[in-house]
Amino acid sequence: MPYIGSGVQRFNTADNLTVSGTSELKNNVTVTGDVTASGTVLPTGDTAAGDAAALGFTSAEGLILTGQGSTSDVVIKNDADTTVCFVPTGTDDLKFNDTARIIMGTGDDLQIIHDGSNSIISDNGTGNLVLRSDAQAVEIDFNTDETAALFKHNGAVELYHDNSKKFETTSSGIDVTGALATSGDVNVAGTLNVAGSIVHTGDTDTKAVFSTDNYTLTVGNTNVLEVGSAIVFNEDSADIDFRVESNGNANMLFVDAGNDVVVLGANSATASGSPALESRGSVSIIKNHTDASSSGNVSFGAGNQALTLSNTQGGANNLTSKLGFTISTTGANTDGLIEYASTAAGTGHFRFYTEISNTISEKARLVGTEFLVGLQTANGLGGSQDDNGVEIGPGYININRDDTTEVNTMTFSKNGSSVGSIVTGASSTTFNTSSDYRLKENVTDLTGATERLKQLKPKRFNFIAEADKTVDGFLAHEAQAVVPEAVTGTKDGTRVIETVVTPDEYDNDGNLTKKAVIETETVAHYQGIDQSKLVPLLVATIQELEARIVALENA
Repeated sequence: MPYIGSGVQRFNTADNLTVSGTSELKNNVTVTGDVTASGTVLPTGDTAAGDAAALGFTSAEGLILTGQGSTSDVVIKNDADTTVCFVPTGTDDLKFNDTARIIMGTGDDLQIIHDGSNSIISDNGTGNLVLRSDAQAVEIDFNTDETAALFKHNGAVELYHDNSKKFETTSSGIDVTGALATSGDVNVAGTLNVAGSIVHTGDTDTKAVFSTDNYTLTVGNTNVLEVGSAIVFNEDSADIDFRVESNGNANMLFVDAGNDVVVLGANSATASGSPALESRGSVSIIKNHTDASSSGNVSFGAGNQALTLSNTQGGANNLTSKLGFTISTTGANTDGLIEYASTAAGTGHFRFYTEISNTISEKARLVGTEFLVGLQTANGLGGSQDDNGVEIGPGYININRDDTTEVNTMTFSKNGSSVGSIVTGASSTTFNTSSDYRLKENVTDLTGATERLKQLKPKRFNFIAEADKTVDGFLAHEAQAVVPEAVTGTKDGTRVIETVVTPDEYDNDGNLTKKAVIETETVAHYQGIDQSKLVPLLVATIQELEARIVALENA
């Protein structure tokens, strides 16, 4: 190996030192120009066996620093001879000691440091700290077995607790698994879907509970509101009042839970003023709650009654309840009235009043089992209002006229025209059917009456329902062949009777949910005969027979 003397050797700048092969320079070498090596600069201070530490350069790789220490291949120290970073032997790692910082940016904008306890990424610049991946997701793990957060490309952001997902963003919003606790406000612009309960922080007795088609609001472990198949306030029947405010009244609707009272317009039934509505199991519309003698009372469901109307109270034997109807524009007059009156203990009747010529008076009365129109007492005469009226009782009708002249007591009409009547006189009754010539056409004399009459077959018989009574008459279908105008119905006729077994059923909105079940029964439809219509045939027959007798007598 060539050797260049001891001490300091100087070469002029115009001179060049070229060494081919391996040269060893002892002591110090000062170069004022460039040192160019086509091979590798090998240090000799490291005596490790097989040392290949080198400082080299290639056009392909650039500057190459190669170490071969027993613990650290490459060590970088500061001017205080303190290790800043190193490459552990046999590894590809670049390690920094605690408190050593990696600083990027002219203004020390980004710093990465481990302070001995914590690992810190510090962004001190004016821009954003950006974590960017060209892969499908960015994942933050505590270790290979436990995910802390996952950020998916064009997808969800997921947050985990103890490797269990609790929060996830979706295309429509966010999904939260478990309880959502917040110390501030939660503002929801869209839909809040809750699978469990919303619980007040630190107070599990106050919560909103959601279940299938049901919502319950619980306050202090009391179910205040339940919304499901029905809307129920105070489901637990606790002493919790309920009120609704209007624009001008704080107690427009008030429910006194402790006293089982519903009041309109006040916070109690005994409050000063005049509540519009009070309920104590029934409903009462009253003028003044404190005035028991006031009139104009209306009660629904009071006592054992479905409807009670109270107008005046006189005594035990003089009680009345009235329901008035008014259609006048001023509302000052009663145009109709229904009154229940009791004139003696244990008795009572309904009275019906209407207005005629601006005067309201009784027109009908229900007394016991009789319904009276124009009368005040049953069984017709005596003590009547004007002795002109109708009495309808069990199985009978009594019609009374208070005069002696013949008048129509009952009139029958068809299509607005009279076709018959019942006329009563002082001591008789006449039954009429229309027979005016002005109602008839194609009028001819009846002939051949004798031959037609001979075709009738009079019978003696008894009705099945009256086995002990024999009568004279005709069989309707036989007489129908001779005088069809006197017979109604057809021989062996039937009719269908419908019976509703179960009625139609409807939901709360009035929609039909189940049609009625109807049973039908076919029964006999019996024929009838108006024997008065045989009179013209009988008269014509008598006339024909009389003519024959006269002819025989003259012969």
